[in-house]
Amino acid sequence: MQRQATSSGFETFLFGFTRLFAISGAAIALVGITLLVIHIMLSGGNTHVAIAELNTSRSTTNNSVQEASAVQEAVLVIPDNVMKNLSGDNEKILQSWLAGIEGHDRKTDFLVNL
Repeated sequence: MQRQATSSGFETFLFGFTRLFAISGAAIALVGITLLVIHIMLSGGNTHVAIAELNTSRSTTNNSVQEASAVQEAVLVIPDNVMKNLSGDNEKILQSWLAGIEGHDRKTDFLVNL
């Protein structure tokens, strides 16, 4: 016959202690995470942006982009062989291609080799 093992007083104490340690550690971590989230949410500062500010920012950006593209268009000379086919959607396509190329020399080279 086999004899059933019994746990000693020390094993019972150790089991209870480790259970208490794990539960208290989880509780402390949960409280810490909750406090951290509350702190982050409350310390965000004033993030309110008025619609007028957005509209001003957009119009300034759009104006500077339009001015820059107007200057580039004025400086770039489009060859005659390209001009004869440049109408409607072709002009929009060419403008999008040129927008993707950086530098005046590269754009001029692209137009010459078109």
